[in-house]
Amino acid sequence: MKAMTVERKIAIIGLGLMGGSLASALSQNTSWQLRGWDIDPEVRKKAARLIPGIEIREELAEVVAVADLVVLAVPVRTAIQLVESVAASLARGAVLTDLCSTKGELERKIAACLPRGTAWIGGHPMAGSEKQGIVAASARLFQGATWFLCPGENCGPEHLELVREMVQAVGAKERLITARDHDRITARLSHLPHLVAGGLLHNVVCALGQEALRCAGPGLRDTTRIAGSPVPMWLDIFLTNREEILAAIDDLQVFLTTVKDALSNTDETRLSMLLEQARVYRQNMG
Repeated sequence: MKAMTVERKIAIIGLGLMGGSLASALSQNTSWQLRGWDIDPEVRKKAARLIPGIEIREELAEVVAVADLVVLAVPVRTAIQLVESVAASLARGAVLTDLCSTKGELERKIAACLPRGTAWIGGHPMAGSEKQGIVAASARLFQGATWFLCPGENCGPEHLELVREMVQAVGAKERLITARDHDRITARLSHLPHLVAGGLLHNVVCALGQEALRCAGPGLRDTTRIAGSPVPMWLDIFLTNREEILAAIDDLQVFLTTVKDALSNTDETRLSMLLEQARVYRQNMG
């Protein structure tokens, strides 16, 4: 006799690119009962039409109260604003997680208002797109992606297992990490690259004018793709991870100064070594 599959109830708060993609992926798995909420009524209507099997509610508390797992799929400062309302409606034994790109400020806010008998596990899938909105959502967005998990103080094995089930269901690979280490790592893996992409575009336009961008080849186009992402989302990221991003900028400035010195001194050996190191690092990225 086959064991009965336990149906997990999940509430996804925010149905844009990330939340919509998560819901789309989980809709293909019968182990998950989907409920969703978004502050925008038009987004709620689109989600109901585009995501099979999802139950959309107008009231946030109604979605949260019946869920085993609640996912904050909104920009980090919006998540910080919503935490108190969400926490107040959590069922006993429920787990709260998120998809936010920074963790420090969110973790502190959650620690101050999370009710007893519930748990928080910070989450961040290293996936995304320069596109936005539920119309850009894809059930394959998280396939093969690293998904950082940052267990909070009240997290038990059963709570972690629930979030792991979600991560595995969408084809991602979990990696346990502290919230502090998460912000240090993502400042260099994600946040600084976005600033560099913007810097490259500013460099071209300020020196050569906007028209020069039309002549760009795949190198500049590929390197600066992420600069086309929504500005409000990235403002949230930069302003909630300031210290780590500033440290990453300092490190990059040291490297650029080294390159500048090598060029100024026509130091071919030094320049070759730096370029070769970067080439090897890129090959080892996987």
